[in-house]
Amino acid sequence: MKVAMAWLEWYMKVTLNEGGYYDSYKRSDFRGRDAVKSRQEIVKYQRVLNKYWKAKVAEVEEMPQSEKAAFRTRWLYSGTNYRRMVEPLDIAEYYMKSGNTDYVNLGRSEHYKKLEEWRKEDNPSGSGNDRRKAVSLTEDSCF
Repeated sequence: MKVAMAWLEWYMKVTLNEGGYYDSYKRSDFRGRDAVKSRQEIVKYQRVLNKYWKAKVAEVEEMPQSEKAAFRTRWLYSGTNYRRMVEPLDIAEYYMKSGNTDYVNLGRSEHYKKLEEWRKEDNPSGSGNDRRKAVSLTEDSCF
């Protein structure tokens, strides 16, 4: 999973000058064979991560972790980073299909909703550490 996340981080950095990774992903005009190849890699890793986290959310729903478990905190943090990086790509994919509207109510995957809900339960009043937040990640993955 670390390799897939690293690829997405690389993609975010590379597309920064092209209007950001959401806009770059949503656009279908590719410049050269390398751009097509990197897009295919991003789609592959996006799907790998989606499959992994859907399975992880289903597993946790079947066998919930206690509130104080260290593992819960670790995977919840990882899940939040995943959601903030990958969900914008899923949103772009959703809106690329003609006629799709209202992603939040009609198109959003249940595993994203659960990850967001669990993060809010784990940290209901906010972290209080606004200075430690990553600048490149938005608080809301649905922006």
